[in-house]
Amino acid sequence: VKGLSCRSLQIVLLLFVLLLASGSALADWVDFSKFGGIAEYSVLPGEIRLNLRLKKSSLPTDAGLSGQSTASPPMWLAMRLPVIQARNGKPYTGRLESLEHKTVEPVATPTGTSNGSEDYYEASLVYSMEKRLERFSIIPPEGATIGLVLLHRGIPVSDLMPWKKPLNLSLDWNDPWRSRFDDPEFVRRHAEPRSYLYLEPYEVRHEMLLRVKDFKPRLDLGLQDGHWVEEGEREALKKKIGDFLLAHNRLSVDGTDIQPQLDRVEFVRFDRSGIIAVGEHDRLESETALVGVMLAYLTDHPTRSLRLQWDMFGANKGERQVSLIKGKESFDGYMNPRQPFFDWSQEDSLDPAPPNEETSDLISLTQKTVTPKSAHIFFISWMLAALIFGLSLLLFKPRLVERGIVSTVLGLFVIVAVGLIFHPLPGSLAKKETYVPSALDEAQAKTLLQSLLHNAYRAFQLRDEEKAYDRLAKSLDGTLLDDIYLQQRKAILRQAKGLGGEGKVDRIEVLDSHVHGLGQQPGVVQVTSRWLAHGSVSHWGHAHERHNLYQARLILRNSNEGGWKIVGMEFLDGQRLEAGVSG
Repeated sequence: VKGLSCRSLQIVLLLFVLLLASGSALADWVDFSKFGGIAEYSVLPGEIRLNLRLKKSSLPTDAGLSGQSTASPPMWLAMRLPVIQARNGKPYTGRLESLEHKTVEPVATPTGTSNGSEDYYEASLVYSMEKRLERFSIIPPEGATIGLVLLHRGIPVSDLMPWKKPLNLSLDWNDPWRSRFDDPEFVRRHAEPRSYLYLEPYEVRHEMLLRVKDFKPRLDLGLQDGHWVEEGEREALKKKIGDFLLAHNRLSVDGTDIQPQLDRVEFVRFDRSGIIAVGEHDRLESETALVGVMLAYLTDHPTRSLRLQWDMFGANKGERQVSLIKGKESFDGYMNPRQPFFDWSQEDSLDPAPPNEETSDLISLTQKTVTPKSAHIFFISWMLAALIFGLSLLLFKPRLVERGIVSTVLGLFVIVAVGLIFHPLPGSLAKKETYVPSALDEAQAKTLLQSLLHNAYRAFQLRDEEKAYDRLAKSLDGTLLDDIYLQQRKAILRQAKGLGGEGKVDRIEVLDSHVHGLGQQPGVVQVTSRWLAHGSVSHWGHAHERHNLYQARLILRNSNEGGWKIVGMEFLDGQRLEAGVSG
């Protein structure tokens, strides 16, 4: 057992950390897989930048790199470039900055097939403008299946959408959140900075997207140049914003106000894959800069009702959009100065009320209550004594005892006796001992591992260290328990330093389990098992699915104190399968 537990550290990160990684590159490719190419425009003062990705399969066989640096694109690329057109119909000419061939490693799916990932070409072009354009048109290449993303001063004008026809764009340089396409089909999910509330079994997470300029009336931002947030000013500004939000926008769970914990504060921006952290050396324009803040509210049980109160409405009043995400369900609403609350309750959900404890099934699989015979003997003896006492009063002292008292005693005896027929023993007298089977067949092992592994994954949704350890101890024991617990806490600390999403395992699917004997050790079995961990990484309104396949050799030991537990683990194989994006 010890030899295997020492090797358990190899599997720790695979078991848990893979599901904590944000994986934006993978999510990006999943979107790319829907199109033959993706055009991402960035409209800035004095220029428009185009990043164009084209799948190799959509290009002629002789397409390739010219082998020499040139500002003009090769013919095969020029024929596939979208057109930027001024209001007078004159097209703008772009300068080619780079053209690269990119390779993509194929990714397996849960069914064992490839996800269709393939190589592509990536071109970057710059279109110079003498002045700020208020209106212009963009025209897709004829016959191409292209997805479009357009950002104005870093703000998305639309979500990633299929682009099949010419579009007219109106720009608001004072407030790029008001820039728009004339076509109503091209809208954006991020119409305004908003709040996202994630309901987890033992936590509510409030993720906020906010404009830096919205804090100007409330905080001294401490910026030397009012137009820019310099690199050296970021950390101090993040601390001011974090401290401010800890004391505002009250949230109550099940009628009780909960004090939040500051999870992270980061400056963020948009690109084709969604919301990402701003680069370390990127300049931030104070008028358009966005900050992402995550607050965690810890709970002792699954949330049944929630209320968020928003108190940061600006001078122009306006609304605060909010989306609550619970599993695969989403509830959207808004708050305004007249109605500054967002309310949700379990009754709004299609799912049944959540259980208070998920480990009851785990306990029932490994142990059962045994009522000792001594308890029955004690109780029966007491009842016989009561009967004899009542009869003796009636037979030997009939004149000294009122007949009503004797009738009462005998009546109570009859009532209790009848009760015993339907409920043989009061719970207070039942000594709860546990019985654990000494061996497991393969069907039992599969069912048991399903619960043990599910409980272990769930343990790390608990932020409280003591509760996480106690929950994990229901599945693991010995040095393996301490090793995995310590390594996972370190992994959580490392992950918290970035802007990665919050990962969780939704479901464990044990594919097969083979039980082997382990020498002469009683109550110890070795199981070789394969399982799928189905999970997701959620952030800023998007959920990136994760499916990880594992194979491991596990040592299970039983005991009368806690049932079967995993005490050793040897990693044999692990593979991340194809993921999807929702939201």
